[in-house]
Amino acid sequence: METATVFCATLVFMRRIALLLSCCMSFLLHAQISHGQATAPTGRTVLDRKIDSVIRRVRIMPRSQQAIEVLENLMAVGQQENVSQEQNARILDELKKFREYRDKNLVRHGTTWIDDAEARRREAEADQEIELGVGFLKAQNYNEARDCFLRASATDRSGVRADFILGILNTPLSPQKAADPIEWKAFFAKAEDHFKQARSRSPSPGAHLNNLALVHLRQGDLKEAIKLWKELNSLEPDSPIVLHNVTELIEQMKLGRISLGKTEVTNIQRFFAELNLGGDPQLRPAHSRGWWYDNLTLSHEEESRTRFDDTAVDVEAHTGSGFVVHPGYLLTAAHLVADANSVRVEFRGGRTSDAKILVVSSINDVALLKLEDGRVPALGSSAMMPVGSVTQFGYPTVRFGKPKAQKRVIQPSLLPNTSQYAELAQFQGVSNPGYCGGPICDSFGNVIGVATTLGTQDKGLTPVVPMSAAISFVESHVPEFKVMRKTLKVKLSESEIESAVSPSVGLVRVTKRYHNFGFGKAAQPTHAVDLLPSCCIGTGLVECDTKGCRKGTVSVRVTRKIGVNPVTGKDMVSTKNEEQECQRCQGTGLIRCPFGPSNH
Repeated sequence: METATVFCATLVFMRRIALLLSCCMSFLLHAQISHGQATAPTGRTVLDRKIDSVIRRVRIMPRSQQAIEVLENLMAVGQQENVSQEQNARILDELKKFREYRDKNLVRHGTTWIDDAEARRREAEADQEIELGVGFLKAQNYNEARDCFLRASATDRSGVRADFILGILNTPLSPQKAADPIEWKAFFAKAEDHFKQARSRSPSPGAHLNNLALVHLRQGDLKEAIKLWKELNSLEPDSPIVLHNVTELIEQMKLGRISLGKTEVTNIQRFFAELNLGGDPQLRPAHSRGWWYDNLTLSHEEESRTRFDDTAVDVEAHTGSGFVVHPGYLLTAAHLVADANSVRVEFRGGRTSDAKILVVSSINDVALLKLEDGRVPALGSSAMMPVGSVTQFGYPTVRFGKPKAQKRVIQPSLLPNTSQYAELAQFQGVSNPGYCGGPICDSFGNVIGVATTLGTQDKGLTPVVPMSAAISFVESHVPEFKVMRKTLKVKLSESEIESAVSPSVGLVRVTKRYHNFGFGKAAQPTHAVDLLPSCCIGTGLVECDTKGCRKGTVSVRVTRKIGVNPVTGKDMVSTKNEEQECQRCQGTGLIRCPFGPSNH
């Protein structure tokens, strides 16, 4: 009895010690998070991960001055977050490198930096090759066209046009078709290489992600295709092209033309369900056949050098939100207007105004636009981040119909910022992409932040560019700008905040120029349609489904007599595997498509 009592007392004591240690660890972790030094699962701190992310971002920027601005801002923010000497040295090393590039007037050329004049010369040479290649395409001289585009890609290592066209030339959109599925495999392998090249060079990789996903799909790599579509959907939430292609995949699975394992089917169905959350099935148009390849949109610099494509079409790409920060000036999200050909803003009451992109921030996801109509009132701003709830205003994206002005109340999040954007606030709840660029307001109607969808890898959060950063950005480009902060003694009600803020919040309509270069049947402004069947890709043949058949040969276990045992008098045999012609495909590796031409 006494032994049992001692044992119980010891157990209670050990539990109390464990609880105390747990509390201490929680306290230390909280303290580290509050100073940006929380340890990541890999042993690196949150600040380490942020620095890593920023460095990866600046290393793909086309201009050294952009990288310098981002790194200098990171240095300033780092001083507030107690960066270590090692972390500070990493930032300084990168900063020194990009300052040398600037002082020597170097620009990015693929993975290297070259003299600006030499870069312009190479671009002009590549432009001539691409224009010549497009001419060969129109003349149906595809071999000469390929050679031109290959030379252009090697000459201008920052351009995406040549690799985009070469990628398309190796897909079913090309006028040149492969003779059988085996030849198509070689085509798709080349398409994959070129789309990857275009993706690595492009500041807006969305189109290349979708096209790359389709190439992986055609090669039977469904896992990688879904991964790429998920990445695209995170960059462009509610992407209609992702929804269409995943719907087409579901339809092809139902018809039995694409065979998958149980795990793959479950993953695809789960992703399909996520894409359809919030959508009204009754408003969705009937699904059309085919795989959608994205047409190409270009950076302003490369677009200005592409005057020879008569297939280019200007079309509304997407919508978002923005607000008047100063009479005649609209503040919105930078990624919303990236590569825009034109921008139009609609306000409550039917007032509309064309807008010109004045400047885009390299540091934060904000852009300043000049409005033709300067009569819309500006909102007050505050650099102070409130502790409690705030109100978000904007025009949430809808799949069908016109977006309408809405608002929602959100709460601040305590999770640390681990993104590549040094200055970023985070609020609870996932934000509809249409809110991007819209204002986040305090209880007095002052704007305290600009909504974005970029910059956070943590799910369930709304990232926000603080107005303290946005104010500095606006002040540097609008000399007459003065912060108008409302200092009311009594907080406003929700309806009063809405009445004060809504007239200054606009629906931002972004038009982009899409290049098709004449590829694809049933071509649309934003995409081209691949109508070839998933099973045989239009050849009428599929790869032999005999177990073990590899390019028309199968491994067969053969037993042969090699002699007679002199002692027993019995036959001696040898058994080994031999390669023999497959009887089903007769050594070709191909059989007729089981669906037949009429069922495609």
